[in-house]
Amino acid sequence: MNKRMWLIGAFALAGPLSFLTTALWADNTSLAERKEQLRHYAREHSGDAEAGSKLFQGRLGCVSCHGQPGEGGSVGPDLRGVDQRHDHEGLMKKVLDPRPDAVMPGNFAEFLSDQEFADLMAWLQRQ
Repeated sequence: MNKRMWLIGAFALAGPLSFLTTALWADNTSLAERKEQLRHYAREHSGDAEAGSKLFQGRLGCVSCHGQPGEGGSVGPDLRGVDQRHDHEGLMKKVLDPRPDAVMPGNFAEFLSDQEFADLMAWLQRQ
């Protein structure tokens, strides 16, 4: 099985297990409302780019598809200069609402805290 197919399978399994991650926003907030909460927080609060880098490299596993900025990824696009291609709002949209045909998971709003999202955005804006 090639790497792309393995990733698609892994993300397909993540959906049914997402109920395990809803504790961060188990206040009957809809997914759309949760995404807007994250956007609002990231607009109003500075993120820590170093903490965002750790999320990218570690727990979120972004680096496995995108690679290191400037090196390119095997599945996802190279993120070098992503801050020049997309403004803050555009970056938030790319992370929270990826294209339907993209391999990128679309469930970050289900498990990222407000601060973690702001941290990831701060890191992306420095690429």
